[in-house]
Amino acid sequence: MLRSLLALLLLGACAHGPTTSTAVRYAATDEVTTLALRESITRSLRDVRRGADLEVVCVRVQAGDPPPAVLSALAESVPFALRPFSSCRIERGELSAFDRAQVVEAETGRRGMEIFTESLVFTSATAFTVRVGFFQHPDVSGQWMCAGRQTSSGWRVDRCDDE
Repeated sequence: MLRSLLALLLLGACAHGPTTSTAVRYAATDEVTTLALRESITRSLRDVRRGADLEVVCVRVQAGDPPPAVLSALAESVPFALRPFSSCRIERGELSAFDRAQVVEAETGRRGMEIFTESLVFTSATAFTVRVGFFQHPDVSGQWMCAGRQTSSGWRVDRCDDE
């Protein structure tokens, strides 16, 4: 009897598809990822080599490209050409070329930097941690572990610590 009841409950849950909380979590993930990438851009521009090429920003989320919605939302507020990470390559070359960005858009050869988010974890329904960072050259890069939360006006980053 109990086994039959559990099977019916499981079948009913599967028949109705994803729950609203799952849909909300996906939307929150995109919002927080966009917020984290903006934080990465802000922090990277403090450190990026001003004399180096900065024509393109390649965006990576975890080990791949960001969702299209994240790239679109980010593009609205960033004054750089944004490309998904798969459109770029990292040139491994002479480390003494300090003034040359090693992040290159594959199609055009434009140089720039990579920004990224990794390890996004929702520690509760309204709080998260995420690693953000950038790479332009082995000597011009950085990463931070950030923590944030949802407020009445939306998601925000409260602090970021150097790693």
